[in-house]
Amino acid sequence: MDGTPVWLAPFHADLIVESEAIATELAGMHALWLAERVRERCTASAAMVRLVLTPRHPMTAVVLDTAAIATGLVLELVVDAPANPAVELCATGALIDWRHADLGTLIHDPRNAS
Repeated sequence: MDGTPVWLAPFHADLIVESEAIATELAGMHALWLAERVRERCTASAAMVRLVLTPRHPMTAVVLDTAAIATGLVLELVVDAPANPAVELCATGALIDWRHADLGTLIHDPRNAS
């Protein structure tokens, strides 16, 4: 919700990532997988996910939107945003394990907003 990354890890060593476009789609799919876990934990029937990706590849939006819909997620895809915390964090070499992150930071229920 506040832009704090909750998962940052390299792709599995056995995974063949042939292009930047595939890497972008895989990273987006990982984010959707995690968002689905959070949605299930909250027992919500649907949720909106905001993904900030860079760079843009022609099929990325279609692939990610289709995957999101299949799991009860509505995707807001932002490309080339002025600030992408993940890009800056990647440069540091830090790793973040989603199992140790506070997934509650990903949840914003507008019905409970003041």
